[in-house]
Amino acid sequence: MKNRRTLIAVTALLAACTGGSVLWSPVACSCMEPWTEVAFGIGLDSVSNSSDLTASKTQSALAGKFMGVPAKASDLPDLGIPGTCIEVGPVIECNWWLWESLGREKGLRAVLTRDDKTVVREVTVKDVFRAQSGGT
Repeated sequence: MKNRRTLIAVTALLAACTGGSVLWSPVACSCMEPWTEVAFGIGLDSVSNSSDLTASKTQSALAGKFMGVPAKASDLPDLGIPGTCIEVGPVIECNWWLWESLGREKGLRAVLTRDDKTVVREVTVKDVFRAQSGGT
């Protein structure tokens, strides 16, 4: 019981010291953390930790690698999870869930819009959030 009270006190202290802000931790489920798989998979090898993998850096890297060339969902990191990157008509959409905190997950959603010859014409990336699934 004493350990539980100590844990509660430490948790409260951490929340107070951080101003109640959410601290995101990288998701870890394999030999390579998912954020590193995404970073290296899109050619962003200058990222040294998960907080460096921002939506804007990811968008720039994807645009640099794919803009003006044909692409398909299988060209993008899938993190070993079916449906991570899907093709819907002229669009490739990837949802990379990379961080977790307090029962929530944070990730990056990348949308690559292609022309009728599958050449990428536009890339957008934004932060996305969801409640953590029961299996994680």
